[in-house]
Amino acid sequence: MKSDYHELYAKENSTIQLPLFYFGKGKPEKLITEWIDRDKEYKLKCVCEYGVPGSFEQDVYTATMRIWIKQGMPEQVIFNYSDIARELHLNPPKDYVKQIRESMKRLSMARYELKRCFLMKTKNGTEEVDVYFSLYDSASLFAFDPKFKNMNNKRKSKSIIIFPPELKMNLENQYYQLLEMSWYRALPEGLSRRLYEYLEKRRYHNIQGEFIISEEFLCRWLPVKTQHTTERRKTLEHIAQPLIEKGYLKSYKFDPMRGHCIFTYASKYALPIEIKPEILETIEKAKAREEEKSKKMLEKVLPAPPEKMPDQSVKPQDQEKYLEALNWLDTIPHFHKARKKEIASLPFEHVAKHYPGIKAAYEKQLKEGNAPKVGWVYKAFMDGWSFSQGVARKPETPREKVDRLIDEAWNGLSQEEQEQYKQEYFVWIKPSDFDGSLKENKAIFRYQFLKPELEKKGLIPEINLR
Repeated sequence: MKSDYHELYAKENSTIQLPLFYFGKGKPEKLITEWIDRDKEYKLKCVCEYGVPGSFEQDVYTATMRIWIKQGMPEQVIFNYSDIARELHLNPPKDYVKQIRESMKRLSMARYELKRCFLMKTKNGTEEVDVYFSLYDSASLFAFDPKFKNMNNKRKSKSIIIFPPELKMNLENQYYQLLEMSWYRALPEGLSRRLYEYLEKRRYHNIQGEFIISEEFLCRWLPVKTQHTTERRKTLEHIAQPLIEKGYLKSYKFDPMRGHCIFTYASKYALPIEIKPEILETIEKAKAREEEKSKKMLEKVLPAPPEKMPDQSVKPQDQEKYLEALNWLDTIPHFHKARKKEIASLPFEHVAKHYPGIKAAYEKQLKEGNAPKVGWVYKAFMDGWSFSQGVARKPETPREKVDRLIDEAWNGLSQEEQEQYKQEYFVWIKPSDFDGSLKENKAIFRYQFLKPELEKKGLIPEINLR
């Protein structure tokens, strides 16, 4: 919801997903990245004849996106270097003129060849398209205004840029991500800011507050270019740390067994830790006129997207249950608003699924004359408790889940297949470990032999019990 943002900006979804900038030492002269999948169906290549866009170019591009949105997404965006510096809090602006001008040149000349990597929003969802993509369709960089041709005044210089039609079309079709400029500026330049935008785009994929992605995919999309495994993992840990320190993430950890990066989100509505509400209020008052104009323009041009991403289908009944659940939470005495906001950030279907059981259990306690504590309501939503006749059933443990999946897969096998597995087990097990009884070796059979075999054949997902 727009009211929850203090300094709103937006980016088209494909530009957040794709690795458009280079981060790290030894910046290449022309080529940022080139990647083709094994089947050669997907391709991503970036060649920059006038220098590779890097960390500062990412900041300048973000600032131009915010200026474009504030101006109402016009065909031509007119601004000068002080507008860029103001958005990025670069003071004094005159010290950054040359750096901003050079960055604009690199951004306007960067060309990206994308094969099935750019998503175009259509009436029926999204479509993978092949594009020869430029960050700006055209740009007239820092030309002096003819009205002031007799004045040697740099403050009268201006830039005119036009964004490509693919970006403009996606934004007009609400295929964008709302982001918070306060968060962007609070983080160190470079990969930490890039990671913030990527994690915010993927927030709707979180499960109980955790977003899990393979190390290979994350390094591809940021990008982290080093091929050295230890250095790559150190880099990911290093760039995630500022997001933890500022309060955007609760934690980050790496699962070496599965090669997964696990990010745990903090509250969706938190502000960077060093920004105090009273300081923010002073800043907002100073910019009251400008922000009021921007908000009015945004309401006309850029309607707020649904809480879920537009390309994610949400059933109408789930949405109704979700809203009903939030309204019900308002009727519970002493239920804290901050906890309600955390529940509101959960996926629609998660809230809709667990709401009826939680409400029934709560009302059952009231009928029995008990005074139910509100803490368990919050925990039941966040952890996904299920209920049977008003009695809570907590989520199954990893061991319980493995046992259930193994039993389901085993019962789905024919008798001949079961016998074959038993015979293979007799061959596999060491004679020193075998005492002649399959029953007494049930744990070894289930977890050391059968589980890996079923995982290998895709009959059950891989689950680490350690």
